[in-house]
Amino acid sequence: MDPMMVSGALALGAASSVCVYLASPNQLLVPSSPLPARPMLGVGALLALASLGAWLAVMFPFPAFMAAMTWLSLGLVAMPHLGAAVAAARKAA
Repeated sequence: MDPMMVSGALALGAASSVCVYLASPNQLLVPSSPLPARPMLGVGALLALASLGAWLAVMFPFPAFMAAMTWLSLGLVAMPHLGAAVAAARKAA
């Protein structure tokens, strides 16, 4: 397993989760300037497909799909918590 490809797959998956989260109207990470939802969802989907492609380069198809979906799910669960923590820190300061 190539560590550079795995790192790339993880980075693409994390970027995909961030893009999808920033497309949400209720996101708290960048409250001052809401980003357009449709382009951000498109970029997030393309990054997710690129992440899956990177996983497919280092694994067989089923484990690659499961690794990509697990990483994307983790990112999509973690982003609202990160946004809430940033918003709370911004409010406290």
